[in-house]
Amino acid sequence: LYASPVFMYTEKYTNPILSFTYIYDWEMWRYSFFLSRSARFEESQIVNDITKGGIKIFYFTPMGVLGSRLSLFHGLHLDRTEQIAFGGTFVRGYPYLFNRGDIAYLSTLEYRTPPVQVWVLALGGVLFFDAGQTLNKGDNLSPLASVGFGLRGNIARFDDTLFRLDVGFPLQKSPNGVLNQVSFGLQQVF
Repeated sequence: LYASPVFMYTEKYTNPILSFTYIYDWEMWRYSFFLSRSARFEESQIVNDITKGGIKIFYFTPMGVLGSRLSLFHGLHLDRTEQIAFGGTFVRGYPYLFNRGDIAYLSTLEYRTPPVQVWVLALGGVLFFDAGQTLNKGDNLSPLASVGFGLRGNIARFDDTLFRLDVGFPLQKSPNGVLNQVSFGLQQVF
């Protein structure tokens, strides 16, 4: 937890420097661009600095939605607990925090079926391909990749909160175990 310097707590605080998102809808397409930068300061010195950027593209049809994303991350002065971590939600099918580094890229291709009403639930399916890697300076490129399927659902009468259950299958060597391949969340991956 970080305190704001406005309240005279200056030992540690987080200061978002820049955040920009642009969404453009054109016929059956949606484009979303984002760029953000944040830094953590301690005693007036930058302790870490993370810049994120990317693009998301969605194509809507009566047969479902095809979505893709490409995200880039760059961090400076990051200790092990603050490094960019992949696995779990980011590259589904790998254990959470499987891969860490100061630089990262992530890409996803996902097909989402139209929802089907089952009693009070709206349920839909997902097929996906994830690829990405975290790097430190001097590392070679060797991305993680996975394929999988998932289930999406919500109770439309109460709110728009979405639950998701994904099962990913790593395409590279990974610690085995069903729990490493299952991810759950309360929002879309992207």
